This record gives sequence, C-alpha cells and structure tokens, in this order.
Amino acid sequence: MASTAGFVASILVSYGLQHAWVFRSEAGHAVAGSKFLTVTLAAFTLNTVVLWLGTEVLHAPFVAVQAVTLVAIPVLNYTLNSRWTFRTT
Repeated sequence: MASTAGFVASILVSYGLQHAWVFRSEAGHAVAGSKFLTVTLAAFTLNTVVLWLGTEVLHAPFVAVQAVTLVAIPVLNYTLNSRWTFRTT
C-alpha cells in the first residue's frame, strides 16, 4: 500500500512541477494529464523491457543494464513531455 501511495504521489508531484515550472505549459490539465500518464506508462514499460532484456536475455550485469535505463528513461520522458505532453499549439 505504501509503495503504491508513494508512486501515485510522485506522479502527481512530477506532473505539477513539470506543468508549472519545467515547461511552463498552458495546456489544460485534462489533456496534458492524460498525455503525461501515457508518457509515464511508456517510460515504465521501456524500463521494464530494457531491464528484462539486458539481464534475462543478454545476461548482462544488472548495474550495466540499470545504467542504460538511467540515461534512456529521462531522455524519453523529457523528449516526449516537451514535444507532446506540455506543448501548446
């Protein structure tokens, strides 16, 4: 329960800070919020797939695979959020 509550809280705080401060977006919360959740799900999925492929399929050391995700996930998040989620047209 605590882990789930913490994860939900982190999503809400992250969304609020990115909307207001990082991207200074004027996009409505209904649209931006749903896009943000989509990006979050994509990042979570990519993280899971990369960790699984790296450790279970390629048998690479966990630390090395985790290093890849530590670079790939923030790049994916920033790129998608800046170009899609919080972009106002």
